Amino acid sequence: KSSGVRYWDGTVTVISTSGMLCGQLVAHKGRLFAADRDDNPRTIYGSEYLNGSNFNLAVNPAETDPVRIQVQGGLDERITTLYATFNDLLMWFKTRSFGGIYGSRRSNFQHRVFSDKVGCAYPESVQDCNGMLKWLGPSRIVYGFDGKNLKKLTEDVDTLMGTVLQGDPNQRVWSQTSQTDWSLGTSGANLSTTSSSGDVVFTSLKVPTDNFEDGELTSNQAWTVN
Repeated sequence: KSSGVRYWDGTVTVISTSGMLCGQLVAHKGRLFAADRDDNPRTIYGSEYLNGSNFNLAVNPAETDPVRIQVQGGLDERITTLYATFNDLLMWFKTRSFGGIYGSRRSNFQHRVFSDKVGCAYPESVQDCNGMLKWLGPSRIVYGFDGKNLKKLTEDVDTLMGTVLQGDPNQRVWSQTSQTDWSLGTSGANLSTTSSSGDVVFTSLKVPTDNFEDGELTSNQAWTVN
């Protein structure tokens, strides 16, 4: 975004459009589409057809010339995300609204707002999952859109991920025991420290201790096999 649109010519990186300081850039139907410019945050810029280095409007434009599309939705919000291509549409998102761009020629580009309440502020979360567009929306809610219907998939993704990662916490029990418990060979029903033939144990049958603040290992425990 700091230096404009660049391209790789096979040897070096070339700045092709220094004035296009955009936060979003996607390819769609033979054009590059850019958005999230600081000077015009609610406009989508389309390049010339098959020429991603030209975003300048023509005086007498042809169908292949660059195009600019102002989107509605939340009019006080900037475009946060462009996604190409879903159901033959260029999708755009603001924080609390989203829509799509129809058409493929300069004269027939049209846009439609699908929601003026639900959007996306996390561009990396927008994904096409087997024909349904899914993303992380406001209040950490995951939404799905099939081209016609908007569905709420989860109420709180933080709670969902916490449940997945933790499993059933009631079934996960861990108890810290003392040196006295270890020396006695008992620490309750969950752990037995009684060794038998073939077990690998500390030679002293004590938990190794060390003063880690002195920077060296002062308790060098040895291992043995019963």
